[in-house]
Amino acid sequence: MSQHIFYYFITIASRFTGRFVLLFILANAITLNEFGLFTYALTLSGIFLLFFDYGHNVQLLKDIPRNISNIPIMVGTSIIVKVRVIAIISFIFYAFDFFSLLNISHEEQTTVMLLLLATVGVAFINLFVAPFKAVGRFEVEALIAFIDNILTIIVVLAANTYYGFDAAILAYFLSKTFIFIMAFSIYKRNYKIIFFSTNDKTSSTPIFPLAIYEIIGGLYLMIDTVILKIYVPNEDIAIYQVGIRLLFGTQIILSIVNSVFLPRLSAIKGTPRFTLLFRKLNLLVAFTGLTLSAFLYVFGEGIVVFLFGDLFSQFSELLIYFCLIIFLRYLTAMYSAITLLDDKHVIRTFAILLTTILLIILDFIIIPLYGINGAAVVLLFAHILLLAIFMTLTYLKYKKLFIFL
Repeated sequence: MSQHIFYYFITIASRFTGRFVLLFILANAITLNEFGLFTYALTLSGIFLLFFDYGHNVQLLKDIPRNISNIPIMVGTSIIVKVRVIAIISFIFYAFDFFSLLNISHEEQTTVMLLLLATVGVAFINLFVAPFKAVGRFEVEALIAFIDNILTIIVVLAANTYYGFDAAILAYFLSKTFIFIMAFSIYKRNYKIIFFSTNDKTSSTPIFPLAIYEIIGGLYLMIDTVILKIYVPNEDIAIYQVGIRLLFGTQIILSIVNSVFLPRLSAIKGTPRFTLLFRKLNLLVAFTGLTLSAFLYVFGEGIVVFLFGDLFSQFSELLIYFCLIIFLRYLTAMYSAITLLDDKHVIRTFAILLTTILLIILDFIIIPLYGINGAAVVLLFAHILLLAIFMTLTYLKYKKLFIFL
């Protein structure tokens, strides 16, 4: 168990380095326009990755332990499904000329396309790593994550320093391509790939609510950036993305808490200890979220300038909104977790789907009028609504909100 925790820490630390340290350094090395374009392309790529994965990785982690001998068939099936999804999305993207619809200029298309292609590689990297995670070989994921993020930082920064922003984007794509080849090679040394089998009925097709929740749950924090691109310049997107990246960064603590305590809560569900532990955990998480939010509100302007540079001082106008959103996300996480423990997957999916639809509608109304300030207000409203829904569901089930001991 201690080894698993160690490898999990290596994986999380590596991904944190890759996702945030690279952005901190680039923010001080490229123009505001380039940073806005880069983070926008990363966000759009993240949305595409949600559809490429379509819940397969989570489903594989559930299916493989039940029948390890069928790993080649499950992976082969997943490859076929991913290729089909990629083909369908690519056709729709070009058939409806999404470059024009999303206000992506001809000069920006190369950057966006290279990051989208890199995302295809990431989708298959995740697929080839999933079997190792499912059988408890977490060291494979840790190794790949470590090399991936360190390599990406080195080659991107070197390319940007010596050849400029366009070369940095190409370097990013090439680094992900190299890691894809590495992950595939490691997989092939351990397992085969079987695309068709007449003797086995095992399927890696994801459960519908699970797949939808994975997609909508990720889309919830990314769609506003895509909508912003239609109405505001890249410089404004760069400022807004500071808040989004801080939001992602503060979720690391929440991820660790969930991974440690959710299994314990699940094990004692239905006993008096469950109520006591959940109340304590709810207070702990709420206090952590409040502390982080207060800290950022007091020191946020200095932190942003230190990490991202003087050009991002305008973020101070959005600081209060994102501080409140961080606190709300911590509260929402616990009430969302209790619906997960109750196996209310359809209700959870409906709740976040409803919230995301309202967010999109309001974004199209508010952003043209108020820009990134309006987007921040809408995102705050969406978090308030989602928290209210989950708290209501909790109260209806338990007749309590687990706030006071």
